[in-house]
Amino acid sequence: MQFATNLSGGTRAYDNMWEPGDGIGVYMLRAGSVNNWNATTLLGKTNAHYGHNSLTDAAGLVFSGVDDANKLYWPTNGSAVDFVAYYPRTESISDDYFYPIDVSEQDPSKEKIDLLWTNTAKNHTSGSPALQFTHKMAKLVINVTDGSGADIGDLKATIKGLNTTARFDLRNGAFGSEGNVADITPFDITPENADPDKRSFQAILIPVQNNVRFTVTFASASGGWSADYNVAGSIAGDHYLRPSRVYTYNLTLVGGTVVKCKRQINHPIEQAHPIRYNHQQTG
Repeated sequence: MQFATNLSGGTRAYDNMWEPGDGIGVYMLRAGSVNNWNATTLLGKTNAHYGHNSLTDAAGLVFSGVDDANKLYWPTNGSAVDFVAYYPRTESISDDYFYPIDVSEQDPSKEKIDLLWTNTAKNHTSGSPALQFTHKMAKLVINVTDGSGADIGDLKATIKGLNTTARFDLRNGAFGSEGNVADITPFDITPENADPDKRSFQAILIPVQNNVRFTVTFASASGGWSADYNVAGSIAGDHYLRPSRVYTYNLTLVGGTVVKCKRQINHPIEQAHPIRYNHQQTG
């Protein structure tokens, strides 16, 4: 059994697509149980490890079992089945099907903190079911310009006041057990050819369901200043950090003070593949 990743419906790739080594975890269920499943409705290998092979699938759209032990097979009696899948696959799934989340590190070696999930492949009996993944995390992009034209090449950013750990229920797509409020250092995505008075940062964050409050602190060692930008209570009328949304802030700083902010809020993350840290300015 193989799976296709459906990129139709106007999907636009502004980050990289699936890459060799990307793995997804797949659960096969009795038809009709995808919205209320447990060990009694599972069929075949649980958390089956599927990946794509760049040698045979140049487009990276087809996923196959990484070995015989991880292959799923159609029921011999011809009965229909449903599927739940997620990315990135991990062995650290609890017995009650919770996926552990930790966004405390945002550097490129930890890029797989992005979480994709799907439960829309239903009532299949043959073929290559299409897995239409959606992003379950929120993406924050911060573009900074120094209004005086000063060089801010050493500018650092720190996000304060947000949870860094949670659990994601693979059965219903819900978050829980959020905690461990700690500083988050967003990854610097400034293009190499950017003007010296501009920096860009990106972070993948755990969604916040009500009254989001956090602060972004900027610091320039060469300029000898720091500045706080507070997001308290509401983001342009939206009191949440919503899953599958990009929150872009274009800030202008002068002498350590935020003097201008242009916000672009709640634009969907349109690509159905992992977010990559690729030094690409967004917004």
